[in-house]
Order: sequence, then C-alpha cells, then structure tokens
Amino acid sequence: MQDGSGHSATANATQGAPMSLQPHTRVHASHDIQRGHHGLVKRGAHGMVVDTHPHWTGGSYTVEFESTDKKHPRPTVVGLTDGDVQPD
Repeated sequence: MQDGSGHSATANATQGAPMSLQPHTRVHASHDIQRGHHGLVKRGAHGMVVDTHPHWTGGSYTVEFESTDKKHPRPTVVGLTDGDVQPD
C-alpha cells in the first residue's frame, strides 16, 4: 500500500514520528535529570541536541549539556524525551 508519496505505509511507520527538536537545537532541562541515584543535570541546565533517535512511539534525543562540574565537564545524556528538555 502506498501513501501518495510513492512510499509504502509500512516504510513510513518504521522511520518513526517526526522529531520536534533537531540536532544543533539549544535546549534546557525541564527538570533534574538523574540515572538511578546519580544526579546528572540540574533543572534549567543548558545544552544542545547532538543526535535524534526517531521511533514510532516518539523517539528520544542525545543532549550535551554545558559544564557545571569539573569532574564531568560536558555531560552527555542519551534517551531524553520532549518531557525532559525544552527549546531555549
């Protein structure tokens, strides 16, 4: 079955939903982000989308945040969603 663009509906479904943020978009954390008991990024921290991971359920982002700590000069967090980051 084709969708009018010459592409099959199945091919379009596997590509994923359109991502609301694109690479090189400046963003900020909408809440404190942690993995397990480890705080990674504080609410309001600024960063940049460095990669997108489209999926039919909405997808996720990899974001490199600005330095807030000498131990972790540029924390990069994988698997963030639209609920985790917002455009600046």
